[in-house]
Amino acid sequence: MNEKIARYNIRMPVIIAKVFNTFAVLLGYKMSTFIFACALDGLIQKVGRQEYFDMIASVSGDLLPERTRGTPLRRRGDLIS
Repeated sequence: MNEKIARYNIRMPVIIAKVFNTFAVLLGYKMSTFIFACALDGLIQKVGRQEYFDMIASVSGDLLPERTRGTPLRRRGDLIS
């Protein structure tokens, strides 16, 4: 039973993080694991175990999303000059 609860506690924040990451990309942010880390932050504080933090640190390539401001959106057929 505890194993099922642990799987649920990890799986739900990951699914929520993927949804928020999709919205961040639609808003113009680069794909980032920052939102993934934020979604699991509550789980880390709740459980308080180092292995969850280590898991996030190993998954995170970049920790801050970068806003792509001032860069015009390119369409598929546009030529790069």
